[in-house]
Amino acid sequence: EQELKKAYKRLAVKLHPDKNPNDPNAQARFAELSEAFSVLSDPAKREEYAKETLGCGADAGWGWNAEAAKRNAANYQWDGD
Repeated sequence: EQELKKAYKRLAVKLHPDKNPNDPNAQARFAELSEAFSVLSDPAKREEYAKETLGCGADAGWGWNAEAAKRNAANYQWDGD
């Protein structure tokens, strides 16, 4: 949980529209990040997302693993595209 918050805060600062005033996609990217954090940080929302998108419960199906997702989020590097 702490890793997820740390990764979110790091990316929120990096992707914030005020930090990227010349990027027309900055607002959408920031909103997507915020929505993803909202889902990943709430067990009920994460479960619902897994059911809707994967047709199963959280931490199941197609190799979904909450710990791996946290690690990937923590190591995410935006390339500025």
